[in-house]
Amino acid sequence: MLYRRLRLLLGCLAVTAVAIPSAGRPASSAGSAVPIDAPLDPPTVRYFIECQIEEGGVLKGSETAEFVNRGKQALSRLALAWSGRADPSFELTVNGRAATGPETSTDDAPSPLILVDLPQVVPPGGKVTLQVRFSKNFRLDRRGRVNLLAWHPRVWWGRETHDDFAVKVRPPAGYAFAATGPLNPSTGHYSARGVRSFALILAQGHDVMEARAGDVVVRAIHTKTGAQCSRLLLDTAVDVIQFYRARFGFYPQRSLTIIPGGDQPVGGYPVATGIIVVHGQDKLDAKPATFWKWITAHEIGHQYWLEHVLSADRPGEWGWLMIGLGIYADREFCRARGITDQHRQFFDEYVAAVRKGIDTTVDLTPDQLDEVTWDFNNIVRHGKGFSIVSALEVTMGHDPFERAYARVLREYAGRPLGVPHLQAVCENEVGRSLDWFFQQWVRSARYLSYAIAGQSSERMGEEIVISVEVKRLGPLSMPVPVVARFSDGTSQVRFTDRLRASQVVTFRARSAPTDIRLDPAGDLAMVVPPPEPTAGAVSRRINRLSLTGTGEEALALYHEARQTKLARGNDWWRLGLALYDGRHYDESLAAMREAERLNTGLWQQTAIVWQGHLFDLLGRREDALRCYRQALDQGFTGPMGHEQYNMVIDRKWVEERLTTPFTRR
Repeated sequence: MLYRRLRLLLGCLAVTAVAIPSAGRPASSAGSAVPIDAPLDPPTVRYFIECQIEEGGVLKGSETAEFVNRGKQALSRLALAWSGRADPSFELTVNGRAATGPETSTDDAPSPLILVDLPQVVPPGGKVTLQVRFSKNFRLDRRGRVNLLAWHPRVWWGRETHDDFAVKVRPPAGYAFAATGPLNPSTGHYSARGVRSFALILAQGHDVMEARAGDVVVRAIHTKTGAQCSRLLLDTAVDVIQFYRARFGFYPQRSLTIIPGGDQPVGGYPVATGIIVVHGQDKLDAKPATFWKWITAHEIGHQYWLEHVLSADRPGEWGWLMIGLGIYADREFCRARGITDQHRQFFDEYVAAVRKGIDTTVDLTPDQLDEVTWDFNNIVRHGKGFSIVSALEVTMGHDPFERAYARVLREYAGRPLGVPHLQAVCENEVGRSLDWFFQQWVRSARYLSYAIAGQSSERMGEEIVISVEVKRLGPLSMPVPVVARFSDGTSQVRFTDRLRASQVVTFRARSAPTDIRLDPAGDLAMVVPPPEPTAGAVSRRINRLSLTGTGEEALALYHEARQTKLARGNDWWRLGLALYDGRHYDESLAAMREAERLNTGLWQQTAIVWQGHLFDLLGRREDALRCYRQALDQGFTGPMGHEQYNMVIDRKWVEERLTTPFTRR
């Protein structure tokens, strides 16, 4: 649990932060390990909690939790996220009757679970009322602070949910205090509706400053030496909340508290709903003002993406989607405020990893992630995650992307968001499939690399025709903006055709061009020039290569395979088939020769047969016959199936080729 907590605390550090361990788990099906039959659409639980915090580090409380079973099946068991062994004062009643249960654990839960067999089965539409007495020990850190997160028993449905809270708490004297949700003076409760988590914050000897952003109470807990930085963060937070509300139509909570974290100004993280950490506040001068403004906007962005829209990833292991969408929000704030020096770092971290030959595939299995030894968090979750979201905006166009962004915020409030959900909304907005985009960016390590290879101008009457040659240098293909600016102050934008590796883009204007660039706004993480390929990286890309419809990519990989002296026979065999499919027969023939040289047995013999096929297609019948006879002399029997062509190569097939040349069906 210590390692999982470390990931929880540090998972949203800025790229400038110290690298953190990266092995972990990717997004999984929510609730896969929860030991109850959880409803598909879990109910909202209303928590009424009264507690007191004693000076010695003990929190004692009583809780009433209510919900209605709105599922289609009766409930006979519940799971409470709570450690019964660590809480000897734990008492539980369900609908007025005493209940107990054994402890268990699951990777999907934020803490150990208590399984509760209900005294009576609760039918659909039935109400459940839990009453709990509990206590929790805690310890202040060396700075006199503690963030109380999983501090009360909570119904666990196998995934995070939105719930309602009304919490009355008496903190000890001499502490600055904060909670998720604002204080209602008339009831004495800290109240919050529709929140992912409810936290309590204690800071001994700290002060609090407060401001308002419309109906949102903004507070900052700080040390005396951190007061100046805290004021900057507070003022920025008010500006950010007002900007986000105007941009997205709402702000999801009624309060926000900023608290200090570590000693060094290396970023921050969201503690819980309505509470964020910004590190290093005692060292204001160590970073420019733009950094402090950006990190404030960045962490507030998680109040939309993580707290309002929930993650489909395991608790504490937020993936690239939440992080990338959140960074897009703070980039828009920074652009509106003229802050231009923060976001390139995400691209740079990712691009540097590509140049080192690191496999940056996002969609990894748990076993694959366990093998990762480099900084997956900063390189992929932050760097590539934001690169994907920014490239998606370029691909869709700004307005359609903004509509999709707003729709997801609206439609997935309190629901887990995964890549398929986002893809479906985006496709609906543009009215076409975007599978090609997500396949390349999310499910492969392909990188984006385009460059202007040349340009020319020609006057035709009163117009100047400018021809710009654009070449794709890397394996990822997508529309890339080409922007031409002219001496009369006008500009024009053209987009490349993603299906063409080389093309000429044409502009017509009445004045001469002054500047022609690819992606002048810097929205794309371009790897230019492309890195020198490595045999390992080429092999991985070949093994992910589809055997149909990838002829141009196979051709690029063929040249890289030769350059790196690829020594795996099966890689050459697979590459030869993809080249054949793309009608690159000379290159396919060369690949099959390498496959013959490096393989043995059936694979070697089939490579010889394929050389015969290719010679037939190239009109070299004598060479084809030589290959067929060679395979037969070596005792070839097969069979080798090629389902994509409804073709099975066996001895009979080869014997038929001696009299009937191979033709492509």
